[in-house]
Amino acid sequence: MFWQELYEEPRIPTNIDVKNSAKEPRRDDHERQRIRAGGLDQYCVMLLTSGDLRGDCDGTAITATSGDICVFDLTLPYVSYASSGGRLTVIAPRQPVDRVAVGHSLHGQVLRADDPLARLLRNFIVDVHAVAGDLQADDADAAEAALIEVLTMALARRRPDTAKAGASRLGRRFRERMLAFIDSRLADPALNAETLMLRFGVSRANLYRLFAEDGGVASAIRDRRLDAARRRLAGAEAASVTEIALDFGFSSSGQFSRAFRGRFGVSPTEARAARQPDNI
Repeated sequence: MFWQELYEEPRIPTNIDVKNSAKEPRRDDHERQRIRAGGLDQYCVMLLTSGDLRGDCDGTAITATSGDICVFDLTLPYVSYASSGGRLTVIAPRQPVDRVAVGHSLHGQVLRADDPLARLLRNFIVDVHAVAGDLQADDADAAEAALIEVLTMALARRRPDTAKAGASRLGRRFRERMLAFIDSRLADPALNAETLMLRFGVSRANLYRLFAEDGGVASAIRDRRLDAARRRLAGAEAASVTEIALDFGFSSSGQFSRAFRGRFGVSPTEARAARQPDNI
């Protein structure tokens, strides 16, 4: 992986990995093809101890200088150009960061050197790197929790307009990931809010905020099931209404028919007879 080529030990015996870069100028091109091949699902938090950096994070231009901290989402593309200088980089796991930062776009965020919480995070990264080789497992876990807490506190201090735009971008991407997961589990009658909370590591409040426009998580799941069932009814297969209802997680044909009529204004049988799903 690209960061293994760029950065050196020591490693912390936990989910967090702190590395020290070389001093030479460097260009990193983290493109979509490499993302798909590598299966990356982490955040890269880069502290510039000297020198400067400029780049493009999935369409967002960034610049940083000595003392600044850059955040990269490794599931998204970016290109960066770093001058001669020192860089300490933390590779942090996604789930605990997303759990507290859901709704905020982290990709391409730059925490400026003069921000008090950025200074706190900077000192933390430097200190952890200095003692990384001596940390035991319990200490490393505590260091991980502290890093995530300070990182998310620092990100929360961004300008309101930037935070609002970032929340919108990340919220859409996070919601798309959840909808894809829902679509892959439509046949599971136990699929519910708790399933999503466990799978994505989000709180109930944040989950319902993401699905507020759908009337809540249960409504979103029900509507995805009904939309998929409508497409199947419009096809040529001979499955019965009851079979389709059970295939999409409904407990009975009666429950399915009531929900279907409530969404589309016709019964499943009427929809099949019409064979015109676009006109429903």
